[in-house]
Amino acid sequence: MGQKSNLRTLQKLTPNFSILTLNHKKFIHGFNFFKYWNFLLYKKSILSVYQNIYFVENKLVLNCTFFFRTLKLKGYKKKILKTNDKSINTDSSRYKLFHKFCLKEFKVTGINVVVLKIIALNKFFCYKTLTSFLLKNKKFEKILFNRRLHLFIDFIKIQSLFIKNRVSTSSVLVILAQIFQVLPKQIHSRFLNFLKLNFKLIVIGLRSRIKGIKFVINGKIKGKTRSSSNIISFGKIPTQSISKIVDYSNIHVFTVYGVFGFKLWVYKV
Repeated sequence: MGQKSNLRTLQKLTPNFSILTLNHKKFIHGFNFFKYWNFLLYKKSILSVYQNIYFVENKLVLNCTFFFRTLKLKGYKKKILKTNDKSINTDSSRYKLFHKFCLKEFKVTGINVVVLKIIALNKFFCYKTLTSFLLKNKKFEKILFNRRLHLFIDFIKIQSLFIKNRVSTSSVLVILAQIFQVLPKQIHSRFLNFLKLNFKLIVIGLRSRIKGIKFVINGKIKGKTRSSSNIISFGKIPTQSISKIVDYSNIHVFTVYGVFGFKLWVYKV
């Protein structure tokens, strides 16, 4: 009986950030910069999809791909109304600390110029796909997204970008973890039905490059005393070929019922 191969060992993993340099000092300071930079993005409700840093002489070039959350856009509009269409004052203690941190980190390496290039994924939406996801998930809005309308809108947008291969599986798992984190045990079965509907729509209902999805959730589902595993699979996921494009990600979700593990495999053509 043949044994199945582990996709994590066969498939090359692509992290959501990379630091291109041969200097070990610049690599360490660049890694520290990434940690504080991502923490600042998290506080500003910005989802980082991919980041790339490379050093050219005394310059640091940072290429970023962001997804601006709905909560961030709502807060931005409120600030615009308060300031009467004037520029937003960014001279706060948070930005001062970040500026001080950058000076401290890169003064040692001799960097005095930072070039920032940002790609916003919010302009790549397909409204036809958004409408189809919205109509299919309308019945779950009050059940899973009670008082969290902004999260429901973010999920619809992420799904439309996911079909177009604009975001990775890790970004999808971040949104799914935030949805599941506060759900009571009575609604866990509704959450599984919610995933089945959306994965089936991606693989079968809509024409996309995704030909197979496999999702595994481990933990005390429905508040049971012992942990169990639930598998949701649509399409095909190759396990014996290295040449196939299989994107894999996992995440831990901390809830009042314990820690849950989410794993997601996506087969793309």
